[in-house]
Amino acid sequence: MSNFLKQIPFLLSITLIGVAISVNAAPPVKKAVKPPMKSSTYAGSPVSADVAAANKAELVARVREVNSQDFWPSRVVNEMMTFKLSEEAWKVMLSEKGIRATFGAARDINDYAKRIGLGDLENVESANSNAREANQGDVTELLAKLKPLISLTLEATQPEVSPTSASLILRTFSTVPEHMDRGVWKPAGGRANLTVVLSPVAQDVTVVINSDKTSFNITAPSKAEIPGWSTKIEKGLDRGK
Repeated sequence: MSNFLKQIPFLLSITLIGVAISVNAAPPVKKAVKPPMKSSTYAGSPVSADVAAANKAELVARVREVNSQDFWPSRVVNEMMTFKLSEEAWKVMLSEKGIRATFGAARDINDYAKRIGLGDLENVESANSNAREANQGDVTELLAKLKPLISLTLEATQPEVSPTSASLILRTFSTVPEHMDRGVWKPAGGRANLTVVLSPVAQDVTVVINSDKTSFNITAPSKAEIPGWSTKIEKGLDRGK
C-alpha cells in the first residue's frame, strides 16, 4: 500500500476536526455601527422659554416698526409664527435682515390667505376710512379664523452660526411663505401647518407630509449650501397640493 493511501485516514480526521471547530466556534463580534443622526432629532441649544418669549416680543415690536401704519403684520408674527432658536440664531432673526425677512413672511402669509379665499388682513384693518386701530377687533376675528389653518414654525438651534448658516436660516425661512404666495400652492388637506428646521446634521433637504396633507416638515442643512435646495423645498411642498 502506498504511503499516500496510508495517510488518508489521518488526513480525514484532521479535516473533520477542523470542520467541527469552525461549526462550534462563536461567530465573530461585529463592531457596533451607530445609525446616522436624523436632523429631526437634533436637539441643539435652544434658549430658555423666558428668553425666547422676550426675544419674540422684540421681534414683533421691530416688525411693527417696519411700516408704522400697519398693525396686522406684527400680529401675524405674534399669533401665527413660532420660533425655536439658539442664542446665535436669535441674533440673526433680530438683525435688520431678519426683521425684513420676518415682515416679508407675514405679508406672504396674508397674500396666501387672500388668494385661497380665507380673508385679507390688510383689507380688514384698513376698512372704514383707514381706521386701523378701531378695526383691530375685526382683525382679531379674522386671525382667529386663520390661526387653525396656517402656522409657520422656524427651528434653528445650533449653538454656533457662521455667516453661511445665518444666510441659510433667513433664506430657507423665507422660501416657504414665498412659495405659498406664488399662486400655485394650496394644501390638499386645507390646512398649512409648516415647520422649517435648519439642522447642522442634515445632509439634504427633506419634506415630510402627513397623510392628511395638512402638516409639512421641511428640514434643510444649515452648515453648507447644497445645490438646488430651494427647488427641493418647493417640489416637496407641491407633493401636498
